[in-house]
Amino acid sequence: MKKLTFNISLFFLVILLVSVVFYMYIQPNEELNLQSTKIDVNEKIKHMVLNMKTEVIFSEDEIDSIIKMKLDPQINKNTVIEGARFYIEDDLLHANLNIKYIDKIRAAINVKYSFELDKHGYLRLQPLSVHLKDIKLPVSLLNSMEYQLYDMDNSVIKVTEIENEARQLIIKWKFDLF
Repeated sequence: MKKLTFNISLFFLVILLVSVVFYMYIQPNEELNLQSTKIDVNEKIKHMVLNMKTEVIFSEDEIDSIIKMKLDPQINKNTVIEGARFYIEDDLLHANLNIKYIDKIRAAINVKYSFELDKHGYLRLQPLSVHLKDIKLPVSLLNSMEYQLYDMDNSVIKVTEIENEARQLIIKWKFDLF
């Protein structure tokens, strides 16, 4: 009987130890927030037109701010984004997200998104992979996101292509008067 009690106690001690180690492992390495700088896309496009250019360049920090300004921090009913950092690398948008699950468990997840800008001025982000540190999670945990950068339906400029270069998003436009 003593041996059984000892084994059960040892089992629960090991489970507790593994839980504490896992809890510490998933904690965010850096404190992130959702603060953003207001980016006036209309002003950038106006500046492009006045300077007779055909492209608008958004820096990595501007993209980070644009997404954070329109980000819904509520992933689902139990999970909330507490902080984020978005950056461009290898033709993908990367996101480091600090999340809180059930208002108690904090974790850091890394997400890779494909991105495109359609002809109507919407920046569409589609999650490709989600990782909790080195643990791969199902992509279905996150929804795709969509942000309207500019109302293209009532505009004389149209998107011709989108590229990224040196951690910048370059949107090329053309004037479409007819």
